[in-house]
Amino acid sequence: LATQADAGANPTDFTYDANGNLETVTDALSRVTQNDYDPLNRLIGSLQDVGGIEASTAFEYDALDNLTKVTDPKGLDTVYSYNGLGDLTQLDSPDTGVTTYLYDAAGNRSSQTDARGETTGYGYDALNRLTSVSYSDSSLDVAYAYDGVQPGCATGETFAIGRLSRISDGSGHTDYCYDRFGQLVRKVQVTNGQSFTLRYAYTQAGQLSLMTYPDGTEVDYVRDGQGRTSEIGVTAPGGSREVLLSNASWYPFGPVGAWTFGNGRTLSRTLDLDYRPQSILSTDTGSPTSGGGLDLGFRFDAVGNLSSLHGADRAEPPRVRLDYDALSRLTAFRDGPTDTAIESYGYDA
Repeated sequence: LATQADAGANPTDFTYDANGNLETVTDALSRVTQNDYDPLNRLIGSLQDVGGIEASTAFEYDALDNLTKVTDPKGLDTVYSYNGLGDLTQLDSPDTGVTTYLYDAAGNRSSQTDARGETTGYGYDALNRLTSVSYSDSSLDVAYAYDGVQPGCATGETFAIGRLSRISDGSGHTDYCYDRFGQLVRKVQVTNGQSFTLRYAYTQAGQLSLMTYPDGTEVDYVRDGQGRTSEIGVTAPGGSREVLLSNASWYPFGPVGAWTFGNGRTLSRTLDLDYRPQSILSTDTGSPTSGGGLDLGFRFDAVGNLSSLHGADRAEPPRVRLDYDALSRLTAFRDGPTDTAIESYGYDA
């Protein structure tokens, strides 16, 4: 790949060394990131914004190709240590201090101790599934159980083999019940002796169609021919169904584009060809204006940073402007009409 352009024809260019390693990346603002490699083709250095900020990050490795040190642009080192099996045994970070790790005979992490001396322990079953997490304060301990059918599961909800069936902690426990397709159909949460049951139903395609809350309230999901949610309704015990959301429409590659709330108000979202938001507009039924609801428009710079906020039609001058440095870090948040800085940000490296 030599060049990649977004829908606005903003290019990112790539060059490679003789071994096929990515050597330089030049973004649409002509900012260059340069990578260096050792004779084993391992990344040993990355220089961002060549000729400008020149933020340098260095990497070191051991004989087994484990990453042993990262030196950031401030010259601070994060050091990694390993045992003979390649398991991380110690992390020495300027952010978190020294953290040590132990492992069981199967290679599962059995404990970690942070820079405060606080130890967290982990237990596993014969299939290496996590069964417990223990803390210095035992009231925070958590236990996990698998495979067993819990007492709250009804007929047809007993297919727990290979699946999480209970989580227990100091406040109580939560049981999980599955149907023959492995779908979660019942969740029973017991907290301080009180039991709460949430039930789920699915379509033949395995998509959620109904949720029943502990008080008997039902929330149903209506789907279009492609299985996407088009309407959501709610029915209280003894009541009639009310529409919470309807007329949901979707973009071809997934994101929802618009929907109508139960009160008749519509929310619509437009996206550009890179699927970044262009506008969000909330309108009353039959009205083209926001009427006091959301009315937002977005513009982006050539490398995808949010550069300004407008009204939804984006015809007016910006309400807010955003500035960035050569590493795409936010440096200023400005009032659009006056260009006065509301907040400014600086970075140490």
